[in-house]
Amino acid sequence: MTDFQKIVTHPGGAHKDEFLACSLLIAEYNLPVFRQEPETSDIENPSVAVVDVGHLHQPEKGNFDHHQFPRDARPTCALSLILQYLGLYEDACAFCEWLKPAEWFDCRGAIRTAEWLGVDRQVMFKLSSPIDFTLLKRFSAASVWQPGDTVWEM
Repeated sequence: MTDFQKIVTHPGGAHKDEFLACSLLIAEYNLPVFRQEPETSDIENPSVAVVDVGHLHQPEKGNFDHHQFPRDARPTCALSLILQYLGLYEDACAFCEWLKPAEWFDCRGAIRTAEWLGVDRQVMFKLSSPIDFTLLKRFSAASVWQPGDTVWEM
């Protein structure tokens, strides 16, 4: 595995998948997070973890994006890719029953996820957590997160 020096993820509104993917990388490598579009130098530098942006999945080069996968591919999100990279995906699937629905929600949206789960789509909106919204809103609010910052520490 690579010793990453920093994480780059997309600016703008944050989603649970890249927030949790960045959280795992922070726990493993103690890295700052830069919320910006990646430069070509970031994508080509294996010491930069480029997460949920860049249109490449090349773990050996530190690129962890799922947006270029075909629409009919198995639902996979940035969190899935980081869990796979860290060798934790199978354990996470076994112990985190929310992971597969999170993958579906990120890739397919609320309506298709509700159909897949066999529930009314209104159920999906009732499951939204104020904790998720609060953390994601705070994560979205800054372009850099580093040790000592409240959201980074969380």
